[in-house]
Amino acid sequence: LNALADMFAGDRDAADEWLNSQTIWDANVLLRLAEAIVGKLNAEADVVRMKKEVDLISQNLASTYEEISLLYTITQNLRISRSDEELGQLAIEWLVDCVPATSFAIQYLPVAEHGDSTYKARTRPNLIISGDCPIDEDEFRALVDDLELSASTGAFIANEKATTERHWYERGVRQLIVVPLCEGDNVFGWLAAFNHIDNREFGTIEANLLSSVGALLGIHSGNRDLYRQQSELLANIVRALVSAIDAKDPYTSGHSDRVARYAVRIALEMRVNPKLLNTIYMSGLLHDVGKIGIDDNVLRK
Repeated sequence: LNALADMFAGDRDAADEWLNSQTIWDANVLLRLAEAIVGKLNAEADVVRMKKEVDLISQNLASTYEEISLLYTITQNLRISRSDEELGQLAIEWLVDCVPATSFAIQYLPVAEHGDSTYKARTRPNLIISGDCPIDEDEFRALVDDLELSASTGAFIANEKATTERHWYERGVRQLIVVPLCEGDNVFGWLAAFNHIDNREFGTIEANLLSSVGALLGIHSGNRDLYRQQSELLANIVRALVSAIDAKDPYTSGHSDRVARYAVRIALEMRVNPKLLNTIYMSGLLHDVGKIGIDDNVLRK
């Protein structure tokens, strides 16, 4: 009663009157009321928890949709006519919307030695970047060599604990994912994501997406290289035929090559579609191939 009187400004009589006017609740009724209140509080907590789960699922679905859209877009651009570098530049620009990294880079490796007789082959490494890349081409190559990466190692992930131990932090690398661009055992380059936007750790989700993108780019590079080899084979066959023509008729040696060059120059002046120039050049080289079947007495008369 003393404690209750404090609520009535110390008036014990008023407190006593109010207390006597109250209904005494049955203990079972109070227990059921308490259980109902606890049930309501638990239900409200479940609603809050389920709302968070729904939000998380929605975020995951949105992220998954973006990843699928990215992979679909890349597959739609796997055309032989598109160069490795063009598709790689598009891919790392599209990755910005799917992976929370501050920058991306692809280093394409050479597919032929410098000085080789090749058909549009890459003879030196080429680094393409998107965002503020913390390392340059030489440092990228040194990083891959230092980590001893290969096609069999798959995706490599390093977060801040590992990067500080390896003294990468001075070069601005805090978090890192590196995946190969390979087809089988052939490595055509490396794709890397640098530094989480929120300075958090990269995980398997980001690594798996980059691995998928790297596999698609590797397949495209492999197809491009096979196409290049096929083109070189065709060019070598044509050269052999031209050599046979010159051997058959030494008097006009070099004539086929000169005709081919004149034809290309004329085509350029006529603004012919650039895609036809190679066909015109090959046609010029082969326009006299019929000489091989002409009797020498007739051909050299």
